[in-house]
Amino acid sequence: MRRSGRLRALTLMLSAICAGNAAGAASSPLAPSVDRAVVQWLNIVSSARSRSVPELTAAVERELYRRSLLDQAVRVGLAQATARLNSDDRRAASTAIEPRLIAIDRDNLAYVKSVVPADGWFRRSRDGEIAATHAWLIVHHSDDWDFKRQVLQRMAPLLAAGEVRPSNFALLYDRIAQHDGRPQRYGSQFDCRDGRWRLYAVEDAEGLDARRAAVGLDPIAVYQRDIVGRSC
Repeated sequence: MRRSGRLRALTLMLSAICAGNAAGAASSPLAPSVDRAVVQWLNIVSSARSRSVPELTAAVERELYRRSLLDQAVRVGLAQATARLNSDDRRAASTAIEPRLIAIDRDNLAYVKSVVPADGWFRRSRDGEIAATHAWLIVHHSDDWDFKRQVLQRMAPLLAAGEVRPSNFALLYDRIAQHDGRPQRYGSQFDCRDGRWRLYAVEDAEGLDARRAAVGLDPIAVYQRDIVGRSC
């Protein structure tokens, strides 16, 4: 499940919005345009919940697939619902939507925790690519940093055995490193500086493309071209 530049931009936008909202924002009645955006987002979520999923053998696979579709829909839907708003209304709409989105993420994560295999994490050969990848996506977007770190540790020995997707390990590693204030290793994360998205600090920048190739990621010049320099 390679993430497109568009989805990376949406994820970054959501991170920036949440960071701004966490700092505190004055509450006020929603403007009509903001209210319409919230309703549009709720409709998108409702539609995503009712979507059919492929006929998969395992019930866990089906449920993880369904929940990952919802995970994507709430993020893409946020951008769609707020695309035509000015910056103040976009922030107001995002502030109203954020608690609902977080509640969906936490419900998804609770399900993942309830079905994690007894030996620690999903294996591609045993549990299937769908289960392994979609469970990872939900963890990746969650706000439970302790659990993220646990999952990364559990994935590490499975990486060499080919039991987890290398790119998934890399993206989770970088997201945790950024959160913890350490340089990232694979160049997947960005931060907002002077009103523009910039690549977050990277360890051993000269070896970055080699490390990216080793985990199946595009060269950094390709990966960041839709992000770096965009306003944030």
